[in-house]
Amino acid sequence: ELLEDDDEDLPLTELAEKLRNRGYAIPDENLYTKIDEDLATNSEASIQDIVSNVLNSNAEGSDDEDDSECEKKSVSTSDALKAIDDLRCFFTNSEAADEHLKAIRDLEKVVLTTKKSRQSCISEYFK
Repeated sequence: ELLEDDDEDLPLTELAEKLRNRGYAIPDENLYTKIDEDLATNSEASIQDIVSNVLNSNAEGSDDEDDSECEKKSVSTSDALKAIDDLRCFFTNSEAADEHLKAIRDLEKVVLTTKKSRQSCISEYFK
């Protein structure tokens, strides 16, 4: 048997020493604890590294560009309501139509509420 019952409660250093004396190859525990001491776990990025990372990510394209295109395009309330009506026609004959039609009604309410809460012109305050 490799270990005797009295060896079970030995500190690791004593157990490793006993195993070494019996001919087992046990690495030095101090060497083990210092094995990655010289490895770089982080590094400071130079300004040039940061700039090149940003330029590379911009060159690859991002989802932000798609969002900005959506913001630039203005859709009138009547166009939005027409699109909602088209969706209603599309989902009327589909399975689970009730669930989709309820969502479309909720969306229509939001569009109508947005229409009513249009931002007033600053010139209206000076009349």
